[in-house]
Amino acid sequence: MSASARLQIRSNAVEVRRGQEFLFRDNYNRQPFELSHNLSPHPLFQRSRLAGLVKTIAEHHSDRLYCNVGRLGIGRGWDYTTTDRSFSAQEAFEEIETAEAWIILKGVQVVPEYEQLLRQILSEIHEASGRNLERDTKNWNISIIISSPNRITPYHMDADCNYLLQLHGTKTAYVFNGNDRSVVTTRELEQFFLGDINAAEYKEVSQAGAWRFELSPGRGVHVPVTFPHWVQNDDNVSISASINFCFVDRTIADAYRINHYLRKLGISPGEPGQSEFADSVKKLAAKTFRALNSQRR
Repeated sequence: MSASARLQIRSNAVEVRRGQEFLFRDNYNRQPFELSHNLSPHPLFQRSRLAGLVKTIAEHHSDRLYCNVGRLGIGRGWDYTTTDRSFSAQEAFEEIETAEAWIILKGVQVVPEYEQLLRQILSEIHEASGRNLERDTKNWNISIIISSPNRITPYHMDADCNYLLQLHGTKTAYVFNGNDRSVVTTRELEQFFLGDINAAEYKEVSQAGAWRFELSPGRGVHVPVTFPHWVQNDDNVSISASINFCFVDRTIADAYRINHYLRKLGISPGEPGQSEFADSVKKLAAKTFRALNSQRR
């Protein structure tokens, strides 16, 4: 039986419909696309089970919990290192219909049941994409995003590759072309890879060119690395699972970091991806700097 046929079995997490295998194969970390999944009825994603998960993460893994209360604008950005303590995460979850809250439980694979499901989802995605999960990727994560009606997830980009799967409620995701330097500038990318999570600046003029995805239970969207996006929740509680991972190869990120320092020396470096040789030299330089910094600690 072919990989695509196996993935169409209802008990599997991801659906690869006949004739659409190319979406996974050709667009993997290159371009956003919509996909289907069978996770909405899964017991691990029901409200009663998630209430217990919020409690577990708050009590035993508080560093994996982010809770923001109040309405944010598209370009507001955020700081993952702080939370709004006027509400506890449990209170925000219990009053999610009216709390104007945005809750993320980051990396819930620390709970074994979610770790097993994460591995299944990633295995199916990579089998469909014709990519090697074990060899090429690392830092696998499944995060749960719970948000109040009409909440906005601000414009941002991520350093990991993402499959955002809608479980309950509906919302609209807007994804911007991270390869277009009028959308994401070289300076923004350099600052981002240096650690500024809010480096991506929302430009209203770019909105018309964004991909628009109407997400409902059983639907999802693939978001490549450094493709900015923002999300508008509909007038309902939204629950999503973010399936994400990093790539073992750090060449592009390292090249942007080194370019930042070269620019400070008055040198105008080439854009990463233009020269394989130049990128390999920058990758080696970044690796050397990391080793030296590690020795100083």
